Amino acid sequence: MADSIAKSDPKLASEWVAQFPKGAARDQAVAATAQKWINEDPAAVAEWLGSFENGQYMKSVSTTIYSAWRQKEPEKADAWLQEQDMDASIKEYMLNMYKKTPPLPGMGENP
Repeated sequence: MADSIAKSDPKLASEWVAQFPKGAARDQAVAATAQKWINEDPAAVAEWLGSFENGQYMKSVSTTIYSAWRQKEPEKADAWLQEQDMDASIKEYMLNMYKKTPPLPGMGENP
């Protein structure tokens, strides 16, 4: 049901899902809502996710949020990622995913 609400009104779905008790049903509803909302407003999704405990499942959703947000507003996404309570090696990996690799000698810019 959260999925169908999220399709038409992700903000309303987020408010409804936030009231769910902890557990698998909420985790699934959070993921469905975030997935539908992420392209519309990744910053709002990031703020919303911050209202939940930072369990491992939420970290995986945060990775998706970061990836989508990074494409739109890299500086804001990077700053948000640095504030997240997750292993430093995961943060470093995520940040490095978006660094442009240097061109090969004599080849100019990478495609």
